[in-house]
Amino acid sequence: MKVLAINGSPRKSGNTAALLKQAMDGAKSQGAETRQIDLYSMNYKGCISCFYCKRKDKSHGICAVRDELTPVLAELKETDILLLGSPIYYDNVTLFRNGKTKAKRKTVPAGLSGCL
Repeated sequence: MKVLAINGSPRKSGNTAALLKQAMDGAKSQGAETRQIDLYSMNYKGCISCFYCKRKDKSHGICAVRDELTPVLAELKETDILLLGSPIYYDNVTLFRNGKTKAKRKTVPAGLSGCL
């Protein structure tokens, strides 16, 4: 089983990262393969609303923008469990603010697409 944790906090050692680590330690103790990604250390551009990912051919669900998030989006398709960690600033979840999230339907494992 593969577990991918995405830390949306600018603090790599903050409370959000600590909670993600606890969850991953639990998964690892059950034999899962785990990996954590810190979004703030990556250089990526948010969704540009080009609708390339909505095409009805082989490219369906694939983002046209190539950046440091591209391999992460590909890894999402192979992930069994996705943990999203984000602090709450100004009454909003920071991980999904300002259109910076490119993980949309068909990119996220089944069952989570309605959450994004």
